[in-house]
Amino acid sequence: MSNQNTVLWTRLHKAHKSAHPQDKHNIVDQRVSDIWKQLKRNSSDFQLDVEKEIAKWVGITQEKKIKLDNIWRGFSKPIQRATQQIPSLTPSTLSSDVGSSEVNSSQDSNLAVHPITSPQFQTPAQDKLQKTITALKDDVLHLSKKKESGIATDKQLKELKKAKSNLLDLEKELKQKVLSQLRSQRKRDNDKKALDKLEEDHPEAAAQLKKRPKVGRPRIEDDQPDFLKTIVDIATYGSAADDRRRSTSIRTVKTLDELTAELQRLGHKVKRPAVYTRLLPRCSRTAEGKRHINTVPVKLVRATNDLHKQHPDTKFCRAAIGYLEELAATLGPQQVLFISQDDKARVPIGKTAANKQSPLLMHMEYRIRLPDQDWVVAEKHKLIPSVYAMIQIDKNKYGDRKAVKYGGPTFITIRSGKHCSSTALSHSRDFEELFKFHEFEEFCKDDKGQCKPVVMFVVDGGPDENPRYHKVINCAISHFLEHDLDSLFIATNAPGRSAFNRVERRMAPLSRELCGLVLEHDHYGSHLDDNGQTIDSDLEKNNFQHAGETLAGIWSETVIDGHATIALYVKPEDSALTEKPTVGSAEWRSKHIRESHYLLQIIKCDDAKCCKRRRSNLNTFLKGFLPAPLSTSQEASYQTGNSLEEKSHFLPLYVRLAYDDKNLRDKHGEMAFDYCCPTVQDQLKSRTCTKCGIYHATVKSLNSHKSFCNMKNVHSTLNADVVALSSPRIRPIRVAARRQHEKMVVWKARLQGDHVDWFDVDDLDLEHVDLPPVDGVNPNCIPLINMDNYMEQVWEADNTNK
Repeated sequence: MSNQNTVLWTRLHKAHKSAHPQDKHNIVDQRVSDIWKQLKRNSSDFQLDVEKEIAKWVGITQEKKIKLDNIWRGFSKPIQRATQQIPSLTPSTLSSDVGSSEVNSSQDSNLAVHPITSPQFQTPAQDKLQKTITALKDDVLHLSKKKESGIATDKQLKELKKAKSNLLDLEKELKQKVLSQLRSQRKRDNDKKALDKLEEDHPEAAAQLKKRPKVGRPRIEDDQPDFLKTIVDIATYGSAADDRRRSTSIRTVKTLDELTAELQRLGHKVKRPAVYTRLLPRCSRTAEGKRHINTVPVKLVRATNDLHKQHPDTKFCRAAIGYLEELAATLGPQQVLFISQDDKARVPIGKTAANKQSPLLMHMEYRIRLPDQDWVVAEKHKLIPSVYAMIQIDKNKYGDRKAVKYGGPTFITIRSGKHCSSTALSHSRDFEELFKFHEFEEFCKDDKGQCKPVVMFVVDGGPDENPRYHKVINCAISHFLEHDLDSLFIATNAPGRSAFNRVERRMAPLSRELCGLVLEHDHYGSHLDDNGQTIDSDLEKNNFQHAGETLAGIWSETVIDGHATIALYVKPEDSALTEKPTVGSAEWRSKHIRESHYLLQIIKCDDAKCCKRRRSNLNTFLKGFLPAPLSTSQEASYQTGNSLEEKSHFLPLYVRLAYDDKNLRDKHGEMAFDYCCPTVQDQLKSRTCTKCGIYHATVKSLNSHKSFCNMKNVHSTLNADVVALSSPRIRPIRVAARRQHEKMVVWKARLQGDHVDWFDVDDLDLEHVDLPPVDGVNPNCIPLINMDNYMEQVWEADNTNK
């Protein structure tokens, strides 16, 4: 059946069904089918006869409607019958007064011949106006009869005049709405015809303009079929495993905002919420999680600290660093240089960081899931990045710790992991390099071009940066004297908690640049033989230098929080300071230095012959050294107690300065900074000089100080209760590393606190300690692994005949 015949069949069926609404559908189908066959057999002009048949049934339907309207019109109310007899109010009929009560009978007959048909579409605005007009006509008819009878009052005559005027306005408004409806319908019909013509001439353009068959906004996947695949490609391309970070997740180091921007750059028209609902939810059982219907195997993971060690000294260290933050906020950015320093994980040369795959769990945000540093690792073909984050300090926020922000410029030095090491001397050399770059002048120098008078370091607590390590103290003294500083502070977090230092915020952007990066180890030619041993030392250094300079160039283009990043490669011969740092006499140290387990303080004294005039207002707020943090609680009437108790809290700096601690000080007026440090409670006496009461962080420092005190008090007599306690040697748990005259050992203190420090051999008791065996392998040898052999199955087939 052709399309034209199909249309005729449909119209004939509809017209017959309208004329016989009481008949069932199958009866109407059979009847129409018989009529159709009869016309097709007997008709010479089939289409014309079908049109006549349709017109016949339409006329029958119309006659039935007219009869039904006449029947209902007979049962209508008298007021309605009277209203139907009123002629149509037009401007011509309303211009003259109503002078006769007779109604033209011809108009009544016209109402019967031309029944009012309901509109095809709902017109609520027109219907509302029509009801208002009908009610107004009733009022006009009622008032007109009163006027004809002569009983209308003046008020009623005014109401009649006003009603006629309103009736004219309403009929005009109704006419405009009807005409507007007709114009809109004509426009829609014309648009539809134009769209049909456009579809015939230009099918591709018509597809963009054609309306959807369903109501509502289409899903992104319908219009952009490769949307979900693109998310997976972005998440997995260049991703890297959490190397030595104890996690099976792939880390792409991408945020949700960066993912959205990358999708938009690739041509996808999406917003941030639409991208988020395509990722795996945190919990699919919640109402928010149920919105994630069509997802990809990519998940956003919040920062967690579940792999960090809990340490008893955490609250104490946080209080000490908080003192520095309050002091920095009080002095302001013009007087304080605040630096957060850490050594980033080694960057391998010759292999990519993406060495592990986990397709079901990926994340795009930096997570703090790393345990702290593993100090002793046999790093050979790797680069050592040292990151220095200069911290921004807000103005005029006195004593507010939040004034010390996280943003600021970043300085990175890169060294060869085979030819150099990260030491106190190398960090001291890097600090001097800061002042050579104009990008750091705002953060490092004052108005006169000198180093700011107050310098604060927060380090990661490694053995070579630990503030109680004697080489770190010597380097700090050199900086203090060379730059004429008013004070220098070096603080560290508790073991296992250094990942919360401010510099860690800089690690994620730096790690992002390493995703998928492979640094060449043989740019100038291979310096290794077939066995992986070094055969050309000079060529090896050149290859390391090229890899380091390549990495420095990549990181130097990174902008972190709107601040510049400067990275440079340091040659092995320039890795550390060549000049020996100033040690300082024991008398000078006793006046200017106060040591503690997690904080080093170096401050100018008031003696004009010893120190120059202060350049800052530090002495206005702090008389002498920072006081020891005290743990107390309001429930205990501010009595000092154990900091491990849940109700105890460390006092803020300025509350602590106002706290009366005379009863806690010794007879010399000194008080150990580690007075409330849990893990060193049993070592306070053994580390305190009985002659002057000065507390020392290490036994070595105490022994050096004792010789000065003995000479100073050679003629003084001591009571029995102040006899100097013997300083026993440290018995370590194990020896982690060794170098000339020193050993790095792990030793246990009170409350199971493990510490890692460098000690002189004479300060250690190694009688019952197993030293690590010395391997016979050449330290310059790099093991080469054949991947075919490595992936070979370990099981052997049993070919024995049974």
